[in-house]
Amino acid sequence: MRKIIILFCLILVNSSVSAEKLPCLNLTAVDNPAIAYTQRDNRCEGFYQSPVAAESLTLVSLLYGRLEFDANSNECLHVIVPQAIRQQVHVQAVGIPLKTYYRMDAWVQPGQDFTWPLDIIGKMRLTPASIGLLGKTIADLEAYTPLALGNQAPLNLILRSSVDVRTVLWRISSMNEGQCGQPDKKWEKIEPSWGEQFFSGEGIQLSLPEQRENFCIEFAAQTVGSASWLKLFLKILLKE
Repeated sequence: MRKIIILFCLILVNSSVSAEKLPCLNLTAVDNPAIAYTQRDNRCEGFYQSPVAAESLTLVSLLYGRLEFDANSNECLHVIVPQAIRQQVHVQAVGIPLKTYYRMDAWVQPGQDFTWPLDIIGKMRLTPASIGLLGKTIADLEAYTPLALGNQAPLNLILRSSVDVRTVLWRISSMNEGQCGQPDKKWEKIEPSWGEQFFSGEGIQLSLPEQRENFCIEFAAQTVGSASWLKLFLKILLKE
């Protein structure tokens, strides 16, 4: 049965492979070619080297439901892009913990989905909790779109801070013709799963209330041991 799944996965990937060279990111790949970041059939994927990053708060996952897979099975994931998005979507997978320099990039045309082989992930024994998955629209480089792996489920968002933070706040505003309006609700707080702070590299998770229209969301996180705040502002496209 496992051989059948792997073969079916390869058939799906090969049927979607483009003869064109993909615009892989200009990353410094690791020396091991078996896991190095490079073009691999229908995607660019692998591990890379990175300098120490400055203080930042970043989006690492925007997904209906949660990422689930067995890294030992060599399976494929069927990544679903919203049908209501009528532009090319840049599908991204990133390592969430700090110094997990893993990256996957794929470019999906309107109305299509993406078949993601997990062979590279399996080689390094990465877990679902250590990987974020999101979509970024090509025409509007500031906008993100949620992805799905199956049936509709609550929209889950994961942030990552490069430093320890304690208070993490968020609020939503409506979007009209691509422009964000005034926040329509007061700040709400994301509580740590345990303790009183989020550690650097820890996934900061938020299950969003149901949204039927495009929206904007703003985050503010206070760093531990100082009065400074990290800010993040996102546009989320559900349809066009």
